[in-house]
Amino acid sequence: MMTKQHESSQRPSLIFILWMLGNTDSCCDTVTKVQSYEGYSESVSCPYESRYHNSLKYICRGNRPSTCLQQALITSDTKQNGRFRLDDDKMSGTFTVTINSLTQNDSGSYLCGVQRNSDVDVFSAVELEWCCVKSTTINGTAGYPLTLQCPYPRQYRHNKLLTTSPTRYLSDEHLSEICFGVCFVLLYVRIC
Repeated sequence: MMTKQHESSQRPSLIFILWMLGNTDSCCDTVTKVQSYEGYSESVSCPYESRYHNSLKYICRGNRPSTCLQQALITSDTKQNGRFRLDDDKMSGTFTVTINSLTQNDSGSYLCGVQRNSDVDVFSAVELEWCCVKSTTINGTAGYPLTLQCPYPRQYRHNKLLTTSPTRYLSDEHLSEICFGVCFVLLYVRIC
């Protein structure tokens, strides 16, 4: 379920992939995959057994079950905390955590937890990953500069590439030549 928070025609949007990882930790055994863009809201469903419908539900950052409840971003008692909202559908045995206005800083590991009073809590692992960009049309005027913004994760700061075709990649030192070619093509298509 995606809801649009804002739209920017001047820059590409980031895309996020959330997925619940199975077998990454002995605490977790569920797999779900969801995609969303920067600035959107995204809901992550965390299923639980019906016998836990009155138990405390929560989500935390990281992947350490032993400290998750103490570091919870939101719980079923709190329901709303900043951009995080937790809704518990006891009939279906699923609680849903909604994160509003996604940013790159939201990327990372999360755990959905269900508190069990007499045993170890039940967890599902969630990975929120900043991965891709959305295509955006940029308009320009012939003879004037055009700025292309290409956000990327920090770990790829030395691997920047720009392509004009699926098989030809150029490093950022050729940016001005390619920018002129891309701008020309965009303007040509618009004029014709």
